[in-house]
Amino acid sequence: GQLQMRFWSAYKAYMEEGSFIRCPRPQAQNWMSHGLGVTGRKLNSIISTSDWETKSKDPVLRAEVYLDSKHAKEDFAVLYQQKESIEAALGFSLVWRNPEDKAMCRMYIQQRADVTDPELWPEQFAWLREKLEALHRVFAPLVRTLKP
Repeated sequence: GQLQMRFWSAYKAYMEEGSFIRCPRPQAQNWMSHGLGVTGRKLNSIISTSDWETKSKDPVLRAEVYLDSKHAKEDFAVLYQQKESIEAALGFSLVWRNPEDKAMCRMYIQQRADVTDPELWPEQFAWLREKLEALHRVFAPLVRTLKP
């Protein structure tokens, strides 16, 4: 928990130096949520001790769009139909995750990252900022067109 608090506190200070992405008060958890302009649709910055894709214990950084409204599955389907144009606008591919046993969905990009080393944080913060800002630019207008 202490590492998470230090990481997110430093991250928030970094983001306040020039990003349009706003950060809430840091907490001792592995994610920080950022507004996307519509309730139930948000951006998340995540530090994880394992990789969902490979099911390994490799730590990762993840920037994601998180859908968690009663329309999450419908929203995901609408957005997934635009996958090619969304990824072209982003300039990178996403993992599109729509688990059958969960109400929420997410679209994300991730990379391996050792967040236990504060000397690596500046490059990790820069990566998260770049990806979150791109996700916001592309997804914010799209989620406003979905059902409220």
